[in-house]
Amino acid sequence: MFTTSQAPVNTYPVGFYRHLAMAEGILGWFFLGLFVVVLSGVLIR
Repeated sequence: MFTTSQAPVNTYPVGFYRHLAMAEGILGWFFLGLFVVVLSGVLIR
């Protein structure tokens, strides 16, 4: 899985954008987990 937390070697966010990239990576994993929980709840029902 490719997210912004796994940036290419020659591209690094700097300054404030580094914090935005970290927040995007964390929110991406959070929403992926939320999707799996909701989907499994729907399939089990």
